[in-house]
Amino acid sequence: MSTLSTKYIILDLDGTLMGEGTVFPQSLDLLIQLKHLHYHLTLASHNPHAQFFCDRYGFSDHIDHVVAFAPQDYEQPTKHSHLLEIMNYYQTKNLHISYKEMVLIDDRSDVINHTKNTLPEVSYIQVNALTGLVSTDINHLLHK
Repeated sequence: MSTLSTKYIILDLDGTLMGEGTVFPQSLDLLIQLKHLHYHLTLASHNPHAQFFCDRYGFSDHIDHVVAFAPQDYEQPTKHSHLLEIMNYYQTKNLHISYKEMVLIDDRSDVINHTKNTLPEVSYIQVNALTGLVSTDINHLLHK
């Protein structure tokens, strides 16, 4: 089990779990591994079809909640609103969490940087958009 205070992992879809309309081969296994380690997993995506893809590829079995909507400002894409909705979701489950317990995993540096500007308490991991989330990213999370 991780020694981190992070208990809530927020994952991007495109470029993190999927690339060019196909699932990265390791994505489902990594979700299963994280769930086995007792992390709460949510998906925060700008892709309005994220729920469809999660259902289609079996991600929904391992993800607590999907938040999918486009950024309000494409010049400064952020996931601030996604994280607020995720906080509200867990509060409805009587899990009162803080931003310090969250890590956002995304492939886009602009999204991470703009979100970090408004929510510096959240931890961030940027993944390679060509490979998506890989085991070394998980190891980084567990041994941070």
